[in-house]
Amino acid sequence: MLNFLKPKLSALAAKTGPVLSFFKNLSKRNKLIILIAVFVIVFALELSYSRLFQGKGGENGTKDKPIDKKEAMFSSIEKAELAGTFAPSEVARVGSMEVTIYNVKEGSFTSFDRDENDNRIEKKYFAANIKVFNDSEVANDTLLIGLEDDAGNRYAIDNSIEFYVDNMKGFGPDENVYHRTIREGYLFYPAPPEAAKKLNLIFFSGITNKKIIFEIGR
Repeated sequence: MLNFLKPKLSALAAKTGPVLSFFKNLSKRNKLIILIAVFVIVFALELSYSRLFQGKGGENGTKDKPIDKKEAMFSSIEKAELAGTFAPSEVARVGSMEVTIYNVKEGSFTSFDRDENDNRIEKKYFAANIKVFNDSEVANDTLLIGLEDDAGNRYAIDNSIEFYVDNMKGFGPDENVYHRTIREGYLFYPAPPEAAKKLNLIFFSGITNKKIIFEIGR
């Protein structure tokens, strides 16, 4: 084995010898410049490879799916402990929050979306007018609110609907409910299909990981 390697090692030494001699004869300053240049080149190559790898989504070329906000919300809601089920007329508590539903309503509006004939499309909505009071002296809470129908469809709040309806102030997109704060307004959702006869309006508290459900008949 050694006899086999000796010629190859000798050839390698012959090729690298002049380079090593040249490097040894350089000043310390030039040696430092060369080392820094090599480091920069290696770092740039590694960074380029890393970005290329991420862009392809890994070795198998499968790109990671972007996180869907609605799916993430309902994933948290599903895992939460159920603290109670209520009628819309009841006042309920979850986490540090007291939740009241004043009323629910359904309606329609003419959107700016157009059909194939360039006519504006009429859309239907479901809305719940609510009050949330965080009566804690110190604790802020995180509030997620989802809507489900009895066919298993799930809906996230669509705050853009507020733009189309009159005299209906939205609850707002902020998920934080700060201590000693009252928030009021409408939650807007795309209208569930008419075949859905029962809706569940679900409130999730981030600090307790618990949820409450208001069962709403249609």
